[in-house]
Amino acid sequence: YEVDMTSAQLSIFFLYYLDNNWDGGGLKSLNKESRLMLTLLLEGNIYQYVQDNSRVFGNYERNDAKKIILVTLNAEVNENIFNKELGRLFPKFMSWINSIKTEKGYKKVSHLGQSIEASIFVNVYRSLPNDLFVLPIHDCILSTQDGVEQIKKLLIKRVRELYPRILTPNYELDKLFKIKKVTVDNDKRESVRHRRSKEKEQAALDLLSIKGYNILGLKRPYRKGISF
Repeated sequence: YEVDMTSAQLSIFFLYYLDNNWDGGGLKSLNKESRLMLTLLLEGNIYQYVQDNSRVFGNYERNDAKKIILVTLNAEVNENIFNKELGRLFPKFMSWINSIKTEKGYKKVSHLGQSIEASIFVNVYRSLPNDLFVLPIHDCILSTQDGVEQIKKLLIKRVRELYPRILTPNYELDKLFKIKKVTVDNDKRESVRHRRSKEKEQAALDLLSIKGYNILGLKRPYRKGISF
């Protein structure tokens, strides 16, 4: 199983943006765009909102739209249709992203995202007990079924520690992280199914042999001195 962050990279950047543009006046003082970003973050449907409210991204399948958005966030500043469309949906946020690229180079955005990911996922990974199977991979942690609920709780606790002004105790963060099965059940694996199929075939042939039939279903002609 894996525990990952919903809409991971956008969620990470939304959190960082909201925290760094906090005016100290409380959540009610947030502008309309920031309130929207926080709502989408908590509901775990950032990408869905983008597709539902954009003819540009709405023309793509979900995974394709996601890839385009991530490339746009991490690419050099340009005036292509995707950058402009994200700027239409989140004008202040995209202005902030593009200003980072302009001032510090476009690679700074991806470096920032990786740093925030590590501060969340690596920190939680290091705090887990040694007898629990875990494997950190960028914006998710792999584990067995008995470990994922504990990991999810620790990830939620960690983001609250990092962004206490944004993620106040009254906000439910269950949708910010999700648990997903990423491996096939052993009895459904192709290799296992193939082996079991062969075993059944052999068992059937063995049964026919015991009963005196060949593979064509014909009675074996037992004759002295003749073998088949």
